[in-house]
Amino acid sequence: MKNIHFFNPETEIVLGLDQDIYTPNPRVVNFRRRLALLPALYAQKNDIILTEGINAEEIPHLPFHDMAIAKGMEIVPIEGPLKELALSPEDFSFQPWGWNKEVVRKMRIKLGGISLPAKEEIEIVRKLAHRGLTHSFFNFWKEQSDNHENDYPSPVIIDSEERLKEFLSLNNEFCLKAPWSSSGRGVILSSEFSSDKAYNWAASYIRKQGAVMGEPFYRVLHNLASEWQINEDKVCFLGLSFFKTSDSGKYIGNLLIPQKRIMEMIGEVTNNSLEEAIQIQREFINDKFLGSYRGPLGFDMLVTQEGWLNPCVEINVRKTMGHVAIEIERGLNSSEDSEIAALLDHCFPDRVFSPLSFV
Repeated sequence: MKNIHFFNPETEIVLGLDQDIYTPNPRVVNFRRRLALLPALYAQKNDIILTEGINAEEIPHLPFHDMAIAKGMEIVPIEGPLKELALSPEDFSFQPWGWNKEVVRKMRIKLGGISLPAKEEIEIVRKLAHRGLTHSFFNFWKEQSDNHENDYPSPVIIDSEERLKEFLSLNNEFCLKAPWSSSGRGVILSSEFSSDKAYNWAASYIRKQGAVMGEPFYRVLHNLASEWQINEDKVCFLGLSFFKTSDSGKYIGNLLIPQKRIMEMIGEVTNNSLEEAIQIQREFINDKFLGSYRGPLGFDMLVTQEGWLNPCVEINVRKTMGHVAIEIERGLNSSEDSEIAALLDHCFPDRVFSPLSFV
């Protein structure tokens, strides 16, 4: 069976809209087009990448085309019929960046009988991807952790304008988050927004999507994430990723550093146990996800300047740039395939994976 990959980075936006037809803005279109071959960085040899709205003349000029060729991957336009792949639907395992109604509808139309999640399964993904799940995680943490000397403050689910007014009156410094968004978008900080503007922004999301999340304002020293893969009956921990963000929390890129070094860097600045955080994350995944969701997952975390480890900034129910960074770092240091290692070294000579630099 071959894996067939499709890069749809707007997955949370579509989950928030809860629609099966989505028209991306020009910025999203450009990002998706330029990084259409991003799966070449993490896919297996001889896998397939689907592209959309890209003509054949453009494809050789896209980032990571050389990697796709070196791995013997087929690059196939989604507009073409399935027969072009010379495989029947049961030969595929479809692997989008993330699941939503729009990608299921699109693939059902374009690829015919390929196995896809039912509507009920996508609704489960939508509920799990809601940022309110971080609130559930912290309740779970308090039940599971042996150390309650400094319990982590739980994010607050704000589901009415009255509660929003109360939250803003009690917190001079804060972070507000839309229920579904990614890469620091759909997030505002008190350092950038006045209370009046924050109120208007959040009230709009409450009316459209039912709630926002209210969190403390953290002075961030390090950003990191744990990356996972959930199979039908097994939860696999893939490793840690270490990433940078802007002052407003928007994702910039990942450092391509070994797992041991990430553990050392975190251990140097906090006394909180990263091992305990990962173990409780595993137990939470077993409790909330196993049997309900299959696919990639990531827990964003942070360490504050005061040395406090937050084990769950948000949960990404999709593939993340951290997943990609782990695969790149392993490929860079692999002795099994010198051609792939050389191509990765050419793409990332400074050991930084910054997707926007390729757009």
